[in-house]
Amino acid sequence: MSLSKNIFILWLQGWDNAIWLTKQVAESWKINNPDWKLHYICLNNLKDYVDDIDYIYDNNKIISPQAKSDIIRLSLLKKIWWYMG
Repeated sequence: MSLSKNIFILWLQGWDNAIWLTKQVAESWKINNPDWKLHYICLNNLKDYVDDIDYIYDNNKIISPQAKSDIIRLSLLKKIWWYMG
């Protein structure tokens, strides 16, 4: 996967369940970046993007949504760095 011109947007609860404002922000990214590919990430497709940190999938671990999003962000940044570095 080419990682140039990609935007990754995360809503853990699923994009169908996203609040109105979150959907509007995602739409704004789409409108203002027509040459970029948007990746709408949620728990249902997260394994397609993050496969290097297994503990975020462990339901026995208590990880706040904020911490989980930070972990996911770091994993994606690591992949971008790895592919581009």
